[in-house]
Amino acid sequence: MYVDRLYRVKGLGLLAVSAAALLSSGAVAQQAIEEIIVTAQKRQQTTQDVPAAIAAIGGDQLKKTVTTNFNDLSKITSGITIGGSEDGFAKEIRIRGIGTNSQTPAIRPAVGIFLDEIPLVEPAMAYNNLADIQRIEVLKGPQATLFGKEVSAGAISLFTAKPYTDEIEGYLEGNFGNLGIGEGRAGLNLPLTDKLAARGSLYYREKDSPIDGSGADGLEANGARLRLGYDFNDNLNVVIGHEMHDTEVYQIGSMPLQYGDIISTYANYYNADAALVAANGPIDTSIPDPFDRKGRHLAGVTGRTTDTDLSSMRVEWLINDEWSFTSVSSIQNWNQDNDDSTIIRGDAQIESGQLVLPAGSADVSRAPFLVGPFITNYYQDSKTQEFRLTFEGDELASIVGVFYADSEDGNDTSTAFPIGVIPGPQVLRNETQVTNITATEEWAIFTHNTYNFNDETEITFGIRYSEVKKNSTAGQLLGRGDTPFADFGAGFVTSNWDLQKQTDTWDAITGTLKLNYYLTEEVSAYIGYDRGFKAGGHNTPKDDGSGNVIISEPFDEEYADNIEFGVKSYFLDRTLRFNSSVFYQIYSDFQVDIQDPDSIGNTIVNAAEVIVMGFESDFQW
Repeated sequence: MYVDRLYRVKGLGLLAVSAAALLSSGAVAQQAIEEIIVTAQKRQQTTQDVPAAIAAIGGDQLKKTVTTNFNDLSKITSGITIGGSEDGFAKEIRIRGIGTNSQTPAIRPAVGIFLDEIPLVEPAMAYNNLADIQRIEVLKGPQATLFGKEVSAGAISLFTAKPYTDEIEGYLEGNFGNLGIGEGRAGLNLPLTDKLAARGSLYYREKDSPIDGSGADGLEANGARLRLGYDFNDNLNVVIGHEMHDTEVYQIGSMPLQYGDIISTYANYYNADAALVAANGPIDTSIPDPFDRKGRHLAGVTGRTTDTDLSSMRVEWLINDEWSFTSVSSIQNWNQDNDDSTIIRGDAQIESGQLVLPAGSADVSRAPFLVGPFITNYYQDSKTQEFRLTFEGDELASIVGVFYADSEDGNDTSTAFPIGVIPGPQVLRNETQVTNITATEEWAIFTHNTYNFNDETEITFGIRYSEVKKNSTAGQLLGRGDTPFADFGAGFVTSNWDLQKQTDTWDAITGTLKLNYYLTEEVSAYIGYDRGFKAGGHNTPKDDGSGNVIISEPFDEEYADNIEFGVKSYFLDRTLRFNSSVFYQIYSDFQVDIQDPDSIGNTIVNAAEVIVMGFESDFQW
């Protein structure tokens, strides 16, 4: 029995001791760069052998750089941007400047996030602790023939450590800091029999508000991951896994009150109501001093909870020395609740689900924007299945795959005292329910092939057919709806139109073609072309202000074409690695959200074209 326990507290003191130990032991002698084996092309290769711009980050590098959370990746990897809160709210994931606006769920993500080759139905599912992650691969540019679910801007693939039967192995880590920052991680690999092994990991993280006494931006997160691996024989292995992550964020602070037409419009209607003015006084429509703290209001949520559950099964069957079969299945559930969100007047209180102004309140200048609590629920559910048949011979390596996914995403917002939800005369309504649900069924067949003409030259080619069907139910109900709030205020209005349904299907043929040439054993150059695809979608129907429903035409699919030339090289006895690439990407019918010309809010349209060109390089010495 072998037990390996690692107790690590990261800090400057440890760094100094480690550096001194290296110097005293003479470990400064040159060493060849350790290669990270990747499976970007579903084969075991080094990053230097893959004819594409790819970055690989091993588990050791994650530890050395103290990269413990997903949104820290952009600090150690070039060409990608990861933003948003630590629970994935207002997420922003971009590769080479292209990504998806976090507030437009109808647009399919341009950057795909994969966990053990499973496409995450919601990119925010990746916003958690990187506990027990073995390596991360970042592929830049469109990917059409390497993944079950294709992406148009790039892919980030996370690979977890797998259970094995050789030995017992575990670790325990901790990070601590000011502002109440505390993090603990633990993992254990446990052989159960000579064929069955279990591997589990868990983490806990918390931090306080950076502003003393505000209670804003506090965080508490925890998660666990369990894998069971069984070797039926030397050729057949099954891994069953489940993981769950829970994150709670407290009070997302406050923001300056923005003065504009919507506030003036509401104030005019409010002041025209004699009963409201008699009870609470008029609203001051003048613009106060922007530096006056009374000109601010709470415009955030008092609590946000995110839950992620993912179950998976992976089957690998080595049929013979050349053929293998892989099956990857998943069931995913993601849910995010914005609880008791408030945009309220500074002197208002919420009591028993009702918005209450102090009797005889004279201080009405705090915030002339009286909107009560609202609760928003976002969810994503998905079932995915991928089958792959792989052939690897002396000259030809080939993959044929089939992918299927059945998903549903939606959001439901219940609001009290909505103002400006629809255009036209602004009246005081006490409740609104906005609902958007999209059921997506998609399937694809793809092949990816590499043929070696000789030791110096190889060609990569692939093709894919994709079909995506979306059934959208979207709209807004005016009136009580299903909101949990009591009926308070004036102007109760019943629903004036029903939710609308739209169904459309998009399909496309995409692929890749690349030529790779080894000038020497240490230097290679490649040139290639990739085409990616993103299905179209539906906009939320609008009310024209007269009770008529406006249903927009679906926005079209988007295509991404990438031409790239790159060089990969070693120098100085493989102690220096230098990789560089030049790329030119054209996005046709680029999907973008703009201010709705017919209503308040945004709508998604297709821009004519977006061009991204650039040069990127990285080196390691």
